[in-house]
Amino acid sequence: TGEATADLRDWPADLGAEVIDGDGNLDNYDLAAGDRPRLFGTQTAFWVMNDVGVPHQRTESDPLGSEVQVTAWAIATTEAALDQGTYYRYRLVNKSGQPIDEVVLTTFVDADVGNEFEDDYIGSDPARSLMFAYNADNEDLGGYGTPPPAVGVRFLDPAAGAAAYFNSGACDDLCDPQDAEQYRFYQTGRWKAGLPLTVGSTGRTGTEPTSFVYPGEPGTYWSEACPDDPGCGDPIPPSDRRFQISTVPFDLPAGASRNVTFALPFAFGTQNF
Repeated sequence: TGEATADLRDWPADLGAEVIDGDGNLDNYDLAAGDRPRLFGTQTAFWVMNDVGVPHQRTESDPLGSEVQVTAWAIATTEAALDQGTYYRYRLVNKSGQPIDEVVLTTFVDADVGNEFEDDYIGSDPARSLMFAYNADNEDLGGYGTPPPAVGVRFLDPAAGAAAYFNSGACDDLCDPQDAEQYRFYQTGRWKAGLPLTVGSTGRTGTEPTSFVYPGEPGTYWSEACPDDPGCGDPIPPSDRRFQISTVPFDLPAGASRNVTFALPFAFGTQNF
């Protein structure tokens, strides 16, 4: 029609949405001069978040003065590795006027795999910077049936530095964090009270510290279905698991930005494992 659609006309370049430059001026967005939105995959979405808009009622912590510019996309393709997931790039911008040291960006997931949310297991794959949730049994009653799917988070850049979990509710060292310090402990692969995550069993009784919980192939040692070596032992009781996977720490000087890119893949296998 010769007229720009609303999506093209209102592309939020002024908020940080990426532009393919067509006029040699990186500081404007001019469709008539050849500028275009930079799109990823088949469909791209963009939004901006910051941590200074409302009180931090969960953590009761002070704001950092950080902004997150999010580009999200999906890819329609017959290649399952790309089609079965969504993709996100977080551009973290330090607008506080002060350096922020030891930044850790964490994705929090309450997976609730399938129709039954209290029968979940979780696991991690440090080599792939991946953490995932899957059904503890091979049937999702009233939902996916047999077999149920698995879903996860995979950091693409930078690599993951820790993967931990907790359960729904306000209980002991295994449940929801209550303040900023407890959030930070979970972010860095420790338990709620600051105790180290250890290899074997429930991750609380061993002597070898680790930052990744249940990194074994599901059904083999060390996983929730096979927590003890040798012989596997009794499976860990499933629950309403919440998991979080975190980047390696990085420093963010005043005014600087850092991109963190991750995917949310899902998959069906021949069984819950």
